[in-house]
Amino acid sequence: MVIPKTLARTILLALVLGLAGCAPPGIRPGATAHWSTKDGRYWTWTQVLEHGCADWMADEGYAEVLLLVNSQCKDTRRYGSPKEPGISYLTFQDHLVFRHYWPWTDEIWYERMGLGTKDESLPTKPCGYALSPSQLSQLRILAQEAYDDTRTAAEERVLARIIERLAVVGNGPLDSSYEGCTDLPVEGADPPSVDVWAAE
Repeated sequence: MVIPKTLARTILLALVLGLAGCAPPGIRPGATAHWSTKDGRYWTWTQVLEHGCADWMADEGYAEVLLLVNSQCKDTRRYGSPKEPGISYLTFQDHLVFRHYWPWTDEIWYERMGLGTKDESLPTKPCGYALSPSQLSQLRILAQEAYDDTRTAAEERVLARIIERLAVVGNGPLDSSYEGCTDLPVEGADPPSVDVWAAE
């Protein structure tokens, strides 16, 4: 059976409107609904702030937020990983990744992650870089601006956790991860018992 084009368009429009109308409680009002075969349904939204922006992607179970210094977050996710300096935070991993402050090539990652021969696993090395007091101050100011602009309790919890982690960055060396330098582990920043996005 062939579905007429007008009927197919009507069904697609109804699905899109349905997704927008049944967003989970943590989703910011006015967020854009998406659906894909890979990610299922999720929502995106942006906070444009005085000293940068916050770019969000979330579904019922987790959220990822990018805090980008001196950026407006235009088409951030459409064109892949942003090039502006900042941090990313994925709620179920509960650590900050510092992006585009230093070079982070495949070769650097391979060496820092302690990847020897295929039969050998070496300890992960510190990332070897450190944020300056000015860079940390910019991130803390931006995180506070985003927190002050929250519209849902879930956004507030996530940004409060980012602010908490940023407060102790600098107390020890940054670690290495696939994405770049990270604050995991940072002494004094114990992970929450539940994902802060999904917690009620």
